Amino acid sequence: MIVQHIERPQKCGETVARSSTSGQGRRKGVKNKKTLELRKAVSKGLTPLQHMLRVMRSRSKKVDDARRDDMAKAAAPYVHPRLTAVEATGKDGTPLIPPPTDPIETARRVAFLLNSANQKAQSPENPI
Repeated sequence: MIVQHIERPQKCGETVARSSTSGQGRRKGVKNKKTLELRKAVSKGLTPLQHMLRVMRSRSKKVDDARRDDMAKAAAPYVHPRLTAVEATGKDGTPLIPPPTDPIETARRVAFLLNSANQKAQSPENPI
């Protein structure tokens, strides 16, 4: 790098060192390819999601597979929401499926229900 001294009026009368490569490189405000592509898509009336889906589905050889994959990853949260675990409970917070019980207790309950149904069927108020 070659450094040249350029006399420039400064507050303290100092000289400023300036390289011969200054002024080279990317200028401020220059749009990159993605920004230009996005602006072009918006001017066509496409939303960013529609643009991502169009690039993802493109069969053109101009669009490589890595770019399609990136577009699919970027569009996925907008198209497929993440699932969350939800506990299913009754109105008062009790579980919808009762907890498992002892088989003997279940047999007692069934016997009680059958016996009470049999007694109701044999009562004089409910003739068969």
